[in-house]
Amino acid sequence: MPGEWTVEQIGDAGLTPEIAAAWQRLLHVSARGVEGPDLTASMLWGESLLATRLEGRQSLLLVARQGDQIAGLLPLVFDTSRRGMGATRLLEPLQSLYGGRMGLLVDPRAPQALRHMLSHLREARLPWDALILTTLEGSADAQLVQQEARTCGLGVLTGRRQSSPYVPLGTSWEALFEGLQKKHRYTIRSGERRLREQGALEYRELSRPEDVEELTRCMSHVEKGSWKDAAASSIARNPGQQRFYDHFLPRAAASAVLSGHVLLLDGMPIAYMLGLIDGCVFLDLKESFDAAFEKSSPAHVLKRFVMSSLIARGITVYDFMGECEEYKLKWTDRTYTNVSVTLFRPTIRGRVAKWRSLLSRVRNRSK
Repeated sequence: MPGEWTVEQIGDAGLTPEIAAAWQRLLHVSARGVEGPDLTASMLWGESLLATRLEGRQSLLLVARQGDQIAGLLPLVFDTSRRGMGATRLLEPLQSLYGGRMGLLVDPRAPQALRHMLSHLREARLPWDALILTTLEGSADAQLVQQEARTCGLGVLTGRRQSSPYVPLGTSWEALFEGLQKKHRYTIRSGERRLREQGALEYRELSRPEDVEELTRCMSHVEKGSWKDAAASSIARNPGQQRFYDHFLPRAAASAVLSGHVLLLDGMPIAYMLGLIDGCVFLDLKESFDAAFEKSSPAHVLKRFVMSSLIARGITVYDFMGECEEYKLKWTDRTYTNVSVTLFRPTIRGRVAKWRSLLSRVRNRSK
């Protein structure tokens, strides 16, 4: 990759076909199964966030070039935190909201692209004091962030860790099923039997553009009968989430990455799973079930059908995403861990922000 380094700073209007192609290429070369960033770091995901969830927040995209080749991208949004870090002017990656496995959009052949982007941020006249980046623990990206941040003279503090479960699917549903704990195998079998005793049980995958309307309708029906609706955490009770999925799902289907799944009883949806196909990995974005059927474990029964279908298609990993909740750990003991790292600008405000962050950490430990 010969040539001099340059860094451009552009807004939404600058998302040219060249940048779109580079974004897709960099995500592809950065992907390493569950050891690298996933589709929540894609331009498709980011554009939906900008259009629906980030109205009013300033954003920018840093583009690092070596010669005429784009070697790194850093999509960022501005925010202000008054919790723990005082009135700190924050920068964070665009995909931090609803993000999954995080990492860098940097060509592995030119890791110094990150150094040039961080140096640009340090010197640019932009309103920021702290930059929060998240990578996978132990990954090459995690090491690169620490190394290049210090090279650029930025303060560094490692922050929140979050582990997420994933399931290596193997080559057959039968082998996967036999590897589960006996009690969980019983839950799945007895749940499916109970549901079949109540009516005609049907599983559908809804992933094509023409399926989006039906998938959305099934999701809405299930969410209204779920515990999430009563807890005000369902999509229907969160207009921002609803706008995001209304924008994202048709585009994901058109890009052939949508993977929606529904379990129906006598034609009525009782459980759904909204996912994405990311290479050989399935991302479980969102799922729910009708609380009226809780004793029959419809969510676990649906997973039985989904995993069997994924294995048949050659998908090798099921990524639960999110936190290590009890129902997920019935399926696996494998996890990966996202670690956030805050980089502080070497200014008075940046140093004060780091001091406040350290003080807040000490206070939290003493509680």
